[in-house]
Amino acid sequence: MLKLFLLRHAKSSRKDLLLDDFHRPLKKKGVKEVSFVGGVYKKLYARPDTIISSPAKRAFETAQLFAKEIDYSLNKITLEKKIYEAAPEKLLKVLRNISDEYKNVVIVGHNPGFTDLANRIIDGADIDNIPTCGLVGIEFDTKNWGKIEEKSGTLFCFEYPKENT
Repeated sequence: MLKLFLLRHAKSSRKDLLLDDFHRPLKKKGVKEVSFVGGVYKKLYARPDTIISSPAKRAFETAQLFAKEIDYSLNKITLEKKIYEAAPEKLLKVLRNISDEYKNVVIVGHNPGFTDLANRIIDGADIDNIPTCGLVGIEFDTKNWGKIEEKSGTLFCFEYPKENT
């Protein structure tokens, strides 16, 4: 069994209009969101084997804060450029290239790609939107990431800070 957690980045700032999208930081509210979701994760789930993050500032900050919250080593976070602004097809390729040594994986990234990917790989999924700092847990009945197919996953977790609803 493989477990995948899709963690959408927390609430980001659009305060500095000169910053491009890639360099937008988290808001203070976003930091609180990560604390909430990290706390839920730590209580309910095993520490991940790996955390893979988009290199965009808001995603990487989310990954770092999440890692601290769950006592995961910050220097073990992997940055993956292909996650930023990725369509579900590209994200599925990222999943299929994860090493089979990892059974429990957290990927930190963005919408609309994450919501579209979740709906594509979860059997019977009808997720309208993964809100900021939303955490979606998907289980696959396989030992090989390369065998992940559309509608092959089972949703077992959908957590998010409630003020986003």
